[in-house]
Amino acid sequence: MASSVPQPVHRGRTDAPQHGDSCANHSTIPGVETVDDLSRQLRALRTQCGRVRGMRLRVQEAIDNIIIDDNAPAEQAKEDDEVVDGLHRKEEELTNKIDPLQADIAEVTVKLDLRCSTKESSQAKERGRSRVGSPTPSARARQ
Repeated sequence: MASSVPQPVHRGRTDAPQHGDSCANHSTIPGVETVDDLSRQLRALRTQCGRVRGMRLRVQEAIDNIIIDDNAPAEQAKEDDEVVDGLHRKEEELTNKIDPLQADIAEVTVKLDLRCSTKESSQAKERGRSRVGSPTPSARARQ
């Protein structure tokens, strides 16, 4: 038996979300990130950057701990130089990863600050609108 309730007909944009609570907090609109999304993204970026910095410090420590014997045979000296060169390349790779991560952290921080200030601003406006037309506390006491 078919339902007698007519189904909504979508005209125009099909990528727009259905209206409801999700529209109010932009959680389903593509390209709009919520404060929670930005916070998670920022935490992940900071964690990743910290891990890369930690790896770089371990590589630097490994470089510092290598003892090169000047009296070692030529092939031993060659192996030592290859190890040190490999560690220097690894250190450079890790250093090159840190700069983009820090730029991403700065970008997400700005987005998060902007989103929070916009949210606080709209909440303040709403609080101001809710007070318009209501009697002051002293006027209520007289009534």
